[in-house]
Formats: sequence, structure tokens, C-alpha cells
Amino acid sequence: MGRQGIMTANRLGKGLRFAVVYGVATVSLFTASRALAAVEERIAYVTDRDDNLEIYSMKPNGSDDRNLTRDPKSDGAPAWNSQGDVLAFTSNREDNVDIYTMDADGTGVRRITVHAAQDAEPTWSPDGEQIAFCSTRAGKWNIHVADSTGGTQHPITNGPTTDWLPVWSPDGQYIAYASIRGGRSGLFVMRPDGTDVRQLAMELDRCTEPAWAPDSARITVSGKLEGGDYNIYIVDLAAGGVRQLTDHRAMDETPCWSPDGTRIAYASSRDGEFGVYAQGVDGGAPRRLSEHGVRSWAPHWGGPPSLSVFAAAKRLLPWASSRVDNHEPWASWC
Repeated sequence: MGRQGIMTANRLGKGLRFAVVYGVATVSLFTASRALAAVEERIAYVTDRDDNLEIYSMKPNGSDDRNLTRDPKSDGAPAWNSQGDVLAFTSNREDNVDIYTMDADGTGVRRITVHAAQDAEPTWSPDGEQIAFCSTRAGKWNIHVADSTGGTQHPITNGPTTDWLPVWSPDGQYIAYASIRGGRSGLFVMRPDGTDVRQLAMELDRCTEPAWAPDSARITVSGKLEGGDYNIYIVDLAAGGVRQLTDHRAMDETPCWSPDGTRIAYASSRDGEFGVYAQGVDGGAPRRLSEHGVRSWAPHWGGPPSLSVFAAAKRLLPWASSRVDNHEPWASWC
């Protein structure tokens, strides 16, 4: 499979509702912390070990591997809600590419979108009431928002560019996404209603696959400098600037954050096949979590954030304007 095919396949792969209104909590910290402890932290990811694309989940140390989907069609792009107890995902199980949700153990599958176009790459709003996704309903990839029960759906981007891979910030203020403009994929953010569009990480020649930190102050991306390789970078929204986390000739992609914001998981081909790895946000040696000899990619780390991280996510951040392969996410997987 060529690089274009791998990138396309990898993208397939790819809350506890605090009643807080501007700092006024309606639940006690004690009650909230007990509810948080009841949810198990797990990493969902995509693998083709069963001769089709399935979604598995494992503990953060790589143990207790479970097949969640067990469907003969293709399932991918898993995304946990902020509670870590429900997954949204993309599937062609009913002969069209649509958005579904399921419980953490793979039960309770529900179809969210029903459309002749392709709907893919879901992401949850922090309150769990909405799901953003990318869709070809207008003939090219745009970003839409739907009620998480499958009700009202509407586009929030509809320009001439390809907009895809949305991810909602934990504080609910922004949606980050990749947009292909001038043949290059760059990092953008906008309000959930599609306004206040800004481009970030302009230091990078190309970047894609954004993922928010739990504090909404940083975004990690798969990106590269001109003439370089795809590595994982961290974009600091408050201080400005971009920091490189991984440095390898292999392809590092589909990053995600641990719920406490201390580690980043991602897919890498550094062992000759794609596998899921994790390492500290400040660096250190990466550790392979997924099974050797099995292709795995598109991790998404689920579990409730710590109370301190949730509180930090309520900050308003100063935005420094900064800039980042032109590949279609769902062009050929189905």
C-alpha cells in the first residue's frame, strides 16, 4: 500500500457533564470526583488484524485488548465523549459511510447520520449534546454539526476549500480542523458556529490531524517542516509557537492527549508497520502500546479529565496567529 493509501486508511482508523456555568458549580467536588473515578481510562484505536477494519480498545499500558465493533464492514475514526463512556465512530456497515455511536463496551450501537454522501471523522462537543463531523454533502469535504441523538444537522463550513478532521476544544469555545488550501493542509480554528476563523502553526510547511489538550491551551498535530518528515508537534496557543515532540524518519500521525494532559499517544510506522505509541508531553522515549506484528493506528484516549484540568479549560486564551499533504480522508476506503 502506498503512502497515499496508508494515509487514507489511517484516517478511517482514526462528557461527564459538569453542571458549571461560568465558574458556578452545581455539584460538589467530592461528588464529581467519585463520578470521575467510576469511568475507566482506555485508548480506542483501529486495526486490520481481523482482515477488515475494526475498533479495539485497550488500557493505557497496552493491556486488556478488546474488539468493540466485530462487524464485517469497516469501522474507524473512534472518538470518545468527554465522559469516556461513549464512542462516536465512522462505519460503512449499512453500505454507506455514516456516523455512529456505541457504548464503551461496544454495545448500544446507534446510527447518527443517514445520508447518501459520506459522513466521517466525528468529534463530540464537551457537553455531549452535539457531534461535529466532515461530510461530502456539498460535493467536497465540509464540516457539519449534528445533535448527538441524530436530529438537527447543518454545515458550519461551506467555502471553496476542503475542510475536514474537526475536533472540539474541551472548553467548548473552538473547533480545530485541517483545511487544504493551495494544495497544502493547514491548521485552522473557528467558533462552533463557523465564525472567527483563524490559521495557526504557520511555521510548519504542512500539518493535519489536530487534537486539543485537556486544558484547551495547546493543540497537537501531525506536521512537517519543508523537506522534512511527518512528526508530532505541539502548538501553544497562549505563548505562541510550535514545539516538535517526535523526531523520526518514519511517519508519526493521529496524535491524542491523555485525559490528565501529561502524555500523548499517536500512530507511528517506526517499527516497520503502524502501531500505537505513547510518550510524555515533555519528551522521553516512546513506548509501543499496541501488539507487535499487527497494524494499528488512529488512537483516541478516553476517560474523564482531572478536576484541575477541567477547571483550567474554562480559561479564555489569548490567540496568537501563527501557520501547516493534500490527501482526501475518505476518498477510497469504502
